[in-house]
Amino acid sequence: FFSELTFNNFIHRVREEAGLHTDINRPFADGFWRGFRAHLVSPPIVKDHVLTLRRVRAEAMSLASLHEKGWCGPEDLKLLERLVLQRKNCLVIGNTGSGKTTLLNALVDKATGDRCLFIEDTPELVRPNLLSLKLLTRSDSQGLLMEVTQTDLVRQSLR
Repeated sequence: FFSELTFNNFIHRVREEAGLHTDINRPFADGFWRGFRAHLVSPPIVKDHVLTLRRVRAEAMSLASLHEKGWCGPEDLKLLERLVLQRKNCLVIGNTGSGKTTLLNALVDKATGDRCLFIEDTPELVRPNLLSLKLLTRSDSQGLLMEVTQTDLVRQSLR
């Protein structure tokens, strides 16, 4: 940015276009802006605004393409495919940016005939078929809408 003014103008534009609202009670907000996942943190918990933009991949990678990139060996690839085909429960954990969403999209790609239910904060997982369903959390920093938490969505998924 050329100056503090151009930075603040950019933050303002992103806030407006993505509908991000922060205030003293809720100094952070999540949303989408022009194909990016946006996370904004505002004063007083930071000195200046902090905006994080993460690109959401347009197309999911397959297990084969992950293998080609050296992400896993041939035995690991067979194990992952077998887990999905046998409908085993899998827990995918890792740090931010470690590839959890990429791996989940690749695994779900193998579940073409199954109904998958996704509970997400942000819509990043790709539905493998029309049988599948996404439930998304909702937070409203302006207090106009009821908040929908992951707990609420898990409860609804059981029905």
